[in-house]
Amino acid sequence: MKSYLRFLLIAVCVFTAAGIAYLTIAPNGGAIADKPIYWITVDESEIGHLIEKDLSLSGTSKFEVVESRGGLAIIKLDELDSQYLSGRMHEEYHKCAGFLRHETYEEAQRSIDASLTSSAATAEFVTYTINNQSSVVPMLAEAAEPNIRQTITDLSSLHTRRHDQQGGLDGANMILTKWRQIALASGRTDVSVVPYAHLSPTNPDTFLTPQPSIILTITGTEFPDEIIVVGGHQDSIRSGQTTGAAPGADDDASGIASITETIRVLLAKGFRPKRTLQFMAYAAEEVGLVGSKNIAQNYRAQNKNVIGSLQLDMTNYGGNWADIVIITDNTNAGQNQFLRDLVTEYQPTLVVKNDQCGYGCSDHKSWFDQNYPASMPFEAKFSGTSLDGIGAQYNTALHTANDTLTRSNGNANHALKFTKLAI
Repeated sequence: MKSYLRFLLIAVCVFTAAGIAYLTIAPNGGAIADKPIYWITVDESEIGHLIEKDLSLSGTSKFEVVESRGGLAIIKLDELDSQYLSGRMHEEYHKCAGFLRHETYEEAQRSIDASLTSSAATAEFVTYTINNQSSVVPMLAEAAEPNIRQTITDLSSLHTRRHDQQGGLDGANMILTKWRQIALASGRTDVSVVPYAHLSPTNPDTFLTPQPSIILTITGTEFPDEIIVVGGHQDSIRSGQTTGAAPGADDDASGIASITETIRVLLAKGFRPKRTLQFMAYAAEEVGLVGSKNIAQNYRAQNKNVIGSLQLDMTNYGGNWADIVIITDNTNAGQNQFLRDLVTEYQPTLVVKNDQCGYGCSDHKSWFDQNYPASMPFEAKFSGTSLDGIGAQYNTALHTANDTLTRSNGNANHALKFTKLAI
């Protein structure tokens, strides 16, 4: 496969030592590629606001709407301008990405079609029941805050986990190693852990991002073709910078840490699911949901039967409005109610409320657009205003050098609630 450089002259290399794969970015001696152009889908009112603000401040704007319909817009940007958009979406709307990135104009048009026609909000995919208390209760007791805290500490110790920097592959390698060590310790043959390379659907010699996603699979005992996905994004980003410090302790080392502890508990307690479980650390979420979108599109093309997907993006910075906030837009109503019922059953002292986060705020949108059921429980109130007059309460240090564990008082107590929900 040809070396590929979308952002820098880099290629993904894989080395194996002692049975553990190691991912790195290596120099590429090939010719410099043309600067890539992306087609971005974004909320029409949000991009309109950014354009108006740009024009009022400087008389010009980097953004020009190419097409708009159904409340969504398409704009055309190069890598630097898409980085600028990411920073502006954070500044104005406090979103991780807040847009989807596409290789072609036609793909962007299809993405709008998928958003406007998806039936995943109200469709009934399965019948939800709570009847496994004998297995769940001991696993909840096994979940431990220090383990979650350690994973957050490890991931946030990297200077950055940006998808196109060496730190992005160092983070992927760290997750791959942690998950493989947990799998090996279990001695299970029904568990596998692999990196998932993101190849262009139009040019299989091209990487969409040098950062791979990491997928751990526990094969179901009775219904292996029915898949439940639990995911979070592994990358971090610094607004307005490519190489600046981006520890991303909450965004989203906390989600990956909650997932990692979920995996450890399930395997430590010998849990064997009837349906296949797949735990995913998505690549390149911060630049347009690149990793999750690629996986979800591939799964739909392969007709994989995903009966549920859960997104854990920011789990460790709590407010006083609610312990767990269920995002209700671009998610499935039935599965969301199942989450509320699970909290009532297993964590009855917690307060659960609803909120919305808008277009493309995290990876659940990728699954939703492919007509798969998706849910996203969030750490705190997301929206800036509400009928009760309470503003946003989540961690506003995201995308800065200050997104460290200190923001959560040096512990992972809040993230533990999300591990228990995932279990």
